[in-house]
Amino acid sequence: MILLRTQAIDRDMAEFAQCLGAWAGAPVVLIMDERNGPVDCGALPKISLTRKACENIGLYCPDDFAWRCGDYGFYLARHAFGEVQQFWMIESDVRIGGSDPASFFRFFADKPHDFLASYIAVTSSDWYWHRSATSRDHDVLKCFFPVCRLNRTAIDKLFAARLRHGQQWSRRHFWANDEAFVATGVAASGLTFADLNSLGRKTYDTSEYSFETLRDANEPLPDRSGAALFHPVLAGENLAQKRARLSLRAQPKSRWQRMKIMLDQKIGLSALSAGINAVSPW
Repeated sequence: MILLRTQAIDRDMAEFAQCLGAWAGAPVVLIMDERNGPVDCGALPKISLTRKACENIGLYCPDDFAWRCGDYGFYLARHAFGEVQQFWMIESDVRIGGSDPASFFRFFADKPHDFLASYIAVTSSDWYWHRSATSRDHDVLKCFFPVCRLNRTAIDKLFAARLRHGQQWSRRHFWANDEAFVATGVAASGLTFADLNSLGRKTYDTSEYSFETLRDANEPLPDRSGAALFHPVLAGENLAQKRARLSLRAQPKSRWQRMKIMLDQKIGLSALSAGINAVSPW
């Protein structure tokens, strides 16, 4: 099943959903952010992402859970579609380009890994989300979440870990984002995982698929053989807002800002040490 994670639906998004289904030969279900009320999705099936829906299955929800915890969509889908063996999740600002977009799904169809994503790597303590997934027994890993695949075994293990973490004050206080939690949790659980670029085919490039890149949805994608991932691909106000955020991010931080970040990291790690390092959280 393809899970298309979005906040809105229009003609372009409906066409993208239709294309994904045709390329993958699989049903497409929207993970629709409906915290502000129901969204009319027409004939497209949806899973409603709300605080109530997540709390009903036992998940802890910080104020920004819909942004921070993309993995919650997997758990909701697993509850709704228990017979499905494997789920791709694709964010709404992703595009699959190239001469044969369907080859992306064909290539990975026979790969048996429990988890597939991009930029999977062990991270160091200076990464912002490191402290949220740290423990005594396991390295902290990170990944990039716009396109990823989990099977139901991995989803069940991660869901159980989220429930356990929700019972710990220290974990709730530094609640892990999806990129830290999923990558670290999969590795700590002894499950198999692979980077999308590590299996014999280059699927993404850092110049076209990262937090820092940006592409106008009104411009054609580069002509490539096979299939390639692009992110983020935006238009209108969303494009303008992203440009503004990247511009602000590129500005050098003041001495006070640097000191605040360092102090925040030290305080966070100290607060976690007693509650987390005593036992493995996984």
